[in-house]
Amino acid sequence: MPSRESVVEKNNKIMTSIRETTQQIAESMTENDGDVQNLLASGKSFLQYERERLQTCYVTTDQAERQADDLQIKLASGKKPKTHIGKYANYNFDQQEFLEEVKNCKSTIMNWTRMAIKYNVTLKGKLAGNGGQILKQFAKDNNIDVHRFNPHLRISGRDHLQRIRSKKRVFRGKLGKGGGQILKQFKDKWKTIFKELGKKASLQEKTCYSK
Repeated sequence: MPSRESVVEKNNKIMTSIRETTQQIAESMTENDGDVQNLLASGKSFLQYERERLQTCYVTTDQAERQADDLQIKLASGKKPKTHIGKYANYNFDQQEFLEEVKNCKSTIMNWTRMAIKYNVTLKGKLAGNGGQILKQFAKDNNIDVHRFNPHLRISGRDHLQRIRSKKRVFRGKLGKGGGQILKQFKDKWKTIFKELGKKASLQEKTCYSK
């Protein structure tokens, strides 16, 4: 007789199915720039789209602030923060060179995401989506005072303000909802489409004059 699936295995299958379905929906919506065409056909401005996207897919600013406050309280009580980083050995980047640069950095402003791009932080041959988070934690774990950077993001000169609004959760709070395309991606797509349309119009005009 085949062995019965455990509750954990069933939940993992459901989560995998939801992830795959969400990815398929996102890919179908962006295929052939369909998302841009739908936005333009709706008559909404880019800012209207962005407001609705944040309202639909992400928690509110107030909720984000409450979550940040709750996290600070839990950390102060001795609870270890969650990490989605894993083992540093799994990532491919020049660790020693990175540490030397951060140690010798004179500026108090640090863009961890740009650093991740500069050092090409990859996982299994692909650029790590949370590369900035990885580098910041790696520096911290190597006894570098990361809190000296970006003082303008601190509350009361001490705690760092978590400004990122997390995605709304689905399936018992275990999966984040799709966030949709960010405004910059839409604008970049629109510029590309507009450029192509301009080239076609110019080519047609030249063809008409040549006849």
